[in-house]
Amino acid sequence: MFSDFPRGLVDATSADLLGTASWQTRAPQWREGRLWLGRDGNGHAVGYDDDRHIVTIAGSRSGKGRSAIIPNLLLWQGSCFINDPKGENATRTAALRATISGHRIAVIDPHGAADVPDNLRVTFNPLDLIDGDADDAIDIAAAIGDAMMIDSGDGKDIHWTESARQIVEALILHVATTETGKARSLVRVRQLLTLGDADYADMLNAETTLGGDEKSQRYSSFDALWHSMTGSIARNRAVRDIIAGAAYSILDMGENEKGSVLSTARRNTKFIASQWMRKCLEGNESAKLDIDALKTSANGLSIYACLPARFIPTHARFLRLMLNLILYRMEAQGLDKPACGQPVLFILDEFASLGRLEVIEKAAGLMAGYGVKLWPILQDLGQLKRHYRESWETFMGNAGILQFFANSDMTTLDWLSKRMGQIELIRRTKSVADGSSTQVSKSQSQTESSGWSRSDGQSIGHSEMPDLSQMAARDGASSLMTLLGRTNASGVGQNVSASHQDGQSGGASRQQGDSSSSGASKTETVSEAIHRTPLMNPDEIARLFDRSTGRQIVFIDNAPVALMRTNYDEENFEPIKPRKFAE
Repeated sequence: MFSDFPRGLVDATSADLLGTASWQTRAPQWREGRLWLGRDGNGHAVGYDDDRHIVTIAGSRSGKGRSAIIPNLLLWQGSCFINDPKGENATRTAALRATISGHRIAVIDPHGAADVPDNLRVTFNPLDLIDGDADDAIDIAAAIGDAMMIDSGDGKDIHWTESARQIVEALILHVATTETGKARSLVRVRQLLTLGDADYADMLNAETTLGGDEKSQRYSSFDALWHSMTGSIARNRAVRDIIAGAAYSILDMGENEKGSVLSTARRNTKFIASQWMRKCLEGNESAKLDIDALKTSANGLSIYACLPARFIPTHARFLRLMLNLILYRMEAQGLDKPACGQPVLFILDEFASLGRLEVIEKAAGLMAGYGVKLWPILQDLGQLKRHYRESWETFMGNAGILQFFANSDMTTLDWLSKRMGQIELIRRTKSVADGSSTQVSKSQSQTESSGWSRSDGQSIGHSEMPDLSQMAARDGASSLMTLLGRTNASGVGQNVSASHQDGQSGGASRQQGDSSSSGASKTETVSEAIHRTPLMNPDEIARLFDRSTGRQIVFIDNAPVALMRTNYDEENFEPIKPRKFAE
């Protein structure tokens, strides 16, 4: 099934693989309590369970709900929170999950996106969590305000955002300590931000008139609101100080600054003005949501937060609000495990639409110990980097499971290729060289020489002095020296000689030689070299794990496993359905 992978499969050639990167061929089998991941190459069901988070990154319209979310909602027995922007997950699974023995279902669906029975629908009033006399009243108000306030992300509007958050949190506490019934809601907070307190202004102006002080300045609706807050009647002194302090801050501002702060607060709470949202946020005593049951209910609770895609740009704060408060309450209940025995699974579909949430950032690193199992689902890695610039690696590093399929953007593909690691291959090179040579040489030399010579010679000599021997004999052999000493000694003599020679010489020589040689050779060389290469290149990942292939890459304990995705409408889950589901 995966035989077309270019590298890293463990087979007969594995002896040539030196690196540590490779495809894992054995994946943990699915059983109750584990997340469903798909099937391996042999058709076996694969699942995994630990106390860490899971991250899924898959392209748009790739079947994330069909092959990942819905199969797990059909099998997961514990509590879960599902960010369900389209209402599709609630439509497909809410009624079935309601058949889990004792399990409760809560569908929060202001716009009616999900097709579910009315008895499964609930409302959600965040101010129900605030007890004005409790020590955590300020913290809960801050969590509500933080969820609704979204800054630009570039730091330019931080003053206006922080000042607006301060006003909104104070107004939340003000309403929580002065209103009752349906008026004790975020709808009333929005009214005070946009209209002021007209009723209190009328009362103050009436008191002034009755007092006979007709020349005194009349109260506007906002004058009355700030007046009411500076004189807060909250019994909790800390709460009272927060309310009054915010009002005095507004009164100390210049008109331009005050206008900018109020404008920021109104913009961030605009979603509350929707008629659908008003009905949901004002609450309903007969269908009130108890978010603490996610952790405290022995049989579990499933919360579906539904919002149509067309409302996400303007109403994402509603989803942020729910998530912020639920995680806050999960942490507040301590490190005890959920009563149902399994972590609370937070399926965060379209995670990027929520923007940056500090509580999620914190949960990614710390809250696994509080029984929280986050499952953010994104279209590409760039979405995570954009909202969590400094901590996106925390999400990836603290996940026990990383799931990828149908990825086409280079940011995700490059990261994925690097994350899969490199493999060392022994590359053998064989070379053969054939050679032949032929040499022919010829030489020839010739030498000739000749010569002729002739010589003539003649000599003539004449003397008048007698022969010395004759003189000596005649003189009685006197000594030669005596003879020579004579002054008048003389002699005459003549000698003639002649010679003649002729000669001639010559020679010739010639040499000639021929030689030839030839040869042939053959050389064979085998060399080995180690090469490092990615287990898969980005383009290979894009091609081999395209949406049409049905394949996925899953990192389990940091090791890559290739699995087949399973669509809920094509997989028969009946034989493996958990026993808790009613027959």
